[in-house]
Amino acid sequence: MGRKFLEIVLHAGSVLVVACALTSKADPYLRSDRASVDVLQKTISGPALRSAVLTEAFGRTLSAAQVPGGIAVVEGCQEESARDFPPLGPTLQDALTAIQRVVPSYRWRMEDSVVNMTPTDGFPLLLRTLLHEFSSKDANNLTWAASLLVVMPEIRETMSRLGFRQAPNQVELGFSTVPKSGTSSPPEDPPLGVRCKNCSFYDVLNTLVRVKGGGTWIYQERHCSGINTFRLAFSD
Repeated sequence: MGRKFLEIVLHAGSVLVVACALTSKADPYLRSDRASVDVLQKTISGPALRSAVLTEAFGRTLSAAQVPGGIAVVEGCQEESARDFPPLGPTLQDALTAIQRVVPSYRWRMEDSVVNMTPTDGFPLLLRTLLHEFSSKDANNLTWAASLLVVMPEIRETMSRLGFRQAPNQVELGFSTVPKSGTSSPPEDPPLGVRCKNCSFYDVLNTLVRVKGGGTWIYQERHCSGINTFRLAFSD
């Protein structure tokens, strides 16, 4: 799976734990609808994965089902542990449940036809940040929209309250497609047109991949030797 990513390195200070309000009083993991149930019953297949990491297994599963989603991984100094995952299927729900059995410290849920996988205690605090208002403006791809998202004042404030500060020159805006010599430039995609009020960081990410019609956002947060980092990537 191809990835485009932006990476931000944060330096740890004293950590203040803050509670972030969500837009709904209901547990977001419990939301469901008929369309979501139908999506979970999609038939998929694929070989077993040997020595694969969780993000790879999750992304491959959603790609096989052609369903948008997002995963949040929290790590220490060690990289993601490689594991053996069983063959995909026979349904998307079966495949996701199999992944959860292999990595029981994570759980999956579907919300508004977007599949999420998080640690069992839910999304990391930064992803729960509540935004007063967000607009993707003229952004016509996920990386561009995400680069607007991570500099929102509310997200920067939460980073500060958690004892983090953004290090300079650590934002990677991903890859651009350059047409071959002698060929015409491909037509530009229309703007994503994502706008919301009183929505969380992860709500926006879910909306972006849903509007795009596919893809998986991958949020990886690491805490190691006094340096905290998070990486936000998108896979096809």
